[in-house]
Amino acid sequence: MKKNEDLVKIVFPTPQSKYYAQERLWAAENGDGTYLVKNSPWDVFGLSWKDLVTAKPDETGDLVFQKVVKRGGHSTFRIRMSKGTSHEDFLELFAELMQLGCTYEQGYVEGDKSRFMYALDVKPGYDAEKVWKILTKHQETECCEVEKGYLAR
Repeated sequence: MKKNEDLVKIVFPTPQSKYYAQERLWAAENGDGTYLVKNSPWDVFGLSWKDLVTAKPDETGDLVFQKVVKRGGHSTFRIRMSKGTSHEDFLELFAELMQLGCTYEQGYVEGDKSRFMYALDVKPGYDAEKVWKILTKHQETECCEVEKGYLAR
C-alpha cells in the first residue's frame, strides 16, 4: 500500500468461515462507487487482492461489500501451520512458492498465537494451479492446513 493513499475498510461477510462472521479489508476508493481491494483476504472466499468491488454504507456507517465488478487477476490461498511449526518452517515452504509469483501476509490462527497463518497471493500470469498442487502436497505431510480463497482463471 502507498503511504499517502487514502484507504477505507470494507466489511465482507464470511458465511463459509470457521473463524469469523465477517472480515474487514483495506480498499482504495475510486470516486465512482467502486473500491480496489488492497490486501489479501484471510477468511473471505471468492475475492483476491486488487479485485474491484462495490460497497454501500449500512445503518452504522460501515461500508459493506456488495459485489465484485472486475477481477484483478490474483489468486488467494490460505495456509494455517500446524502446532509445533514455526515461521521458519513456512519460509522453507515459501522459498519454492516465491519463484511462482507468490507473496504473503502473516497472522495467527484464531485463539492460538503459537500457530501462524498466511494469506498467500499469486500474481497474475503465474501458474496458480501449480501453487495449489505444491500446497496440497505439503498439507499431506501434516505441516499445515490449506484452502483456496479464490483461484483466478
